[in-house]
Amino acid sequence: MASDGLTFVWPVVFPAVKDKPVLFTAAATADVPLTLDRTDFGGFMTTVFYSLPVMKPGDFLRRERVARRQSILINLKTELMVNSE
Repeated sequence: MASDGLTFVWPVVFPAVKDKPVLFTAAATADVPLTLDRTDFGGFMTTVFYSLPVMKPGDFLRRERVARRQSILINLKTELMVNSE
């Protein structure tokens, strides 16, 4: 049986009370929460929230594009090495 709750080990200090449920839900369900709300979430965009990166959508897409390119290059190099043997 899987747990449906989320418990934080440390207290959460987050001044935007209205956005706490959003942040907690994202921490429980998302890999990377995306937001344009720099006012309330801006502090988390340069760090992480319980190992969860909070990002702007454009930054997320750029990161994923770079990761995809790196993956393609690694696969291509591996394929070239295998074919040259």
